Amino acid sequence: MTNKKLISIVLGFMCFALTLAIFVQIKTVNGSNLIAGQSSSRRK
Repeated sequence: MTNKKLISIVLGFMCFALTLAIFVQIKTVNGSNLIAGQSSSRRK
């Protein structure tokens, strides 16, 4: 039983870390798109 408990805790932590990483990546992409959009509109 201890092995299953440890595996479930590790998997839960990895899922949380992946969700957090995806959230940060989306925020970063949105920020860079905003900057790129402003610079491309200035060129026109």
